[in-house]
Amino acid sequence: MTLHGRSGVVLGGAIVAAAALAALSVHLRVARIGPSRDRLGVLEEALEREQVTIARRPSIEAEGARLQARESEFAALLPADGADLEALRRSITGAASAAGVLVTAVRPAPAAHSPGAVEEIPVLIEARGDFASLGRFLDAVETLPRALTVDQFELKPGGAEAEARPETAGAELALRLTVWRVAGEGR
Repeated sequence: MTLHGRSGVVLGGAIVAAAALAALSVHLRVARIGPSRDRLGVLEEALEREQVTIARRPSIEAEGARLQARESEFAALLPADGADLEALRRSITGAASAAGVLVTAVRPAPAAHSPGAVEEIPVLIEARGDFASLGRFLDAVETLPRALTVDQFELKPGGAEAEARPETAGAELALRLTVWRVAGEGR
C-alpha cells in the first residue's frame, strides 16, 4: 500500500505529530522525575535522621530526667525566697545543737547587689563550746546542703580554764560565711 498525494502527506504528518507527542511526553516525565527523585532523596535523608532520633529517645529522656533531678538539687542549694535565711538559721542552730555548741549570734548582712541572677549574702556566726564540739560544728556548717563558703573563722580559748585542760576548755568561734540565693529578677 502506497499512499501518494494528499493522503501520504496527512498520514506522514500524523506519524510525525504522534512521534513528537510521544517524545514530548517522555521528556516531560523525565523532567518531572529528576526533581522528584531529588526531593525523594532529601525526604529519605530526613527520615533517616528522624529514625536515629527516635532510636535515641530513651537515652534523651533519661538524660532529661537526670537534668531535672540536678535542677531540684540546685534549687535546694540556691533558695529563691526570703525564707531561705530563716532556713539557714535553723540549719545552723540544728548543727550547733547536734555538735553540743551554743550559737550566740547569727547576723546576715544585706545581700550584695550583683548584675547576675545570684545574690551573695555575708553571714557572721558566733558560737561557744569546747574545741572538739566547735570543730564538729564547723564541719557540719561546711557540709550544709546549700551553696555556701566559709570565708574566715577564728577559734580562740574562752577563759582561764583553757590553760589547765585545753581539750575540754571553753572556746569561742567567730565564723564568717558567704551564702548565695537566686536574686529577685532571677526567680
